[in-house]
Amino acid sequence: MAGNRTGKSRTAAGETTAHGTGQYPKWWDGRRFSEPIRMWCGSESNEASREIIQRALLGPEGSHGTGWLPKKSIFKVTYRQAGVSEVVDTIYVRHISGGLSTITLKTYEQEREKWGGVPLDVCWLDEEPDMGIFTEALTRLLDRKGILMMTFTPLKGPTEVVRHFLEAKPGSGIYVKNVSWDDAPHLDKDEKTRLWSSYPDYERDARAKGTPMLGSGAVFPVADSSISCEPFAIPDHFYRINGMDFGIDHPGAGAFLAIDRDSGTIYVYDVYKISGHTPVYHAAAMKKHGDWIPCAWPHDGFVREPGSGTPLKDLYRAQGLRMLSDF
Repeated sequence: MAGNRTGKSRTAAGETTAHGTGQYPKWWDGRRFSEPIRMWCGSESNEASREIIQRALLGPEGSHGTGWLPKKSIFKVTYRQAGVSEVVDTIYVRHISGGLSTITLKTYEQEREKWGGVPLDVCWLDEEPDMGIFTEALTRLLDRKGILMMTFTPLKGPTEVVRHFLEAKPGSGIYVKNVSWDDAPHLDKDEKTRLWSSYPDYERDARAKGTPMLGSGAVFPVADSSISCEPFAIPDHFYRINGMDFGIDHPGAGAFLAIDRDSGTIYVYDVYKISGHTPVYHAAAMKKHGDWIPCAWPHDGFVREPGSGTPLKDLYRAQGLRMLSDF
């Protein structure tokens, strides 16, 4: 998960070549394949497949063998009709064991079903797919105990796929390496400064540091650093309120706000979200900052609990939450 132009695709192309040919550097201590592999490489579009993965592995069209794959290792290259010229479908690569590895180039534009049905040894996803394609790619590796690698700049924000990596538990077999412009000595210092100044504030951390962007659906498209501060003890004269959601067929949630009336600043100092629990559990969790804090609630608080017929807002009030008198 890296910034732009840091060399992430080039690095993955190098590993692809090692697995496909069976020729590993002496220092390599990762997974090794002693027999030919079946591999898929995913790109966002046919154009991206041709200009990034295809060029990295083969070199420019008409100059195959000038990319990562040595010319002597390339047995055959096939193409597909994709509405874009010279788009490679499959590269057949000579493996040192004597057989042929197959490296097939695919795109996220293809339907999810096109990503099913075939067992794989390796899958490389260049840039971020949606969760449906990601899980299909992952499933292809089950039979052969294969490996998946993904190289991307997190411009879509903290998506399901991003959280899959960032929230992974130790021992899960999931590894994340972050790479920023500071880790890329091949990038020109003055050019980095110029580009940093040219990007919108909310894109800078993603493009330069490889940290998830707020995303196109953000309410406020600004950098986190411009709206956040270090934690501090909330003064007694600040107003407090909790905005809550009951979680009927979705997670129960709360957003805790402190309001400085003197400066007009509103601080969101805590949030709560969890699925599959009752009002008793949610209410107990929301009282952690004090049962005196008023709770603003949505109109579905009038929905009655099936067992008792009691409105949801009254169930929470009965558990000691200070519910506002109106929604």
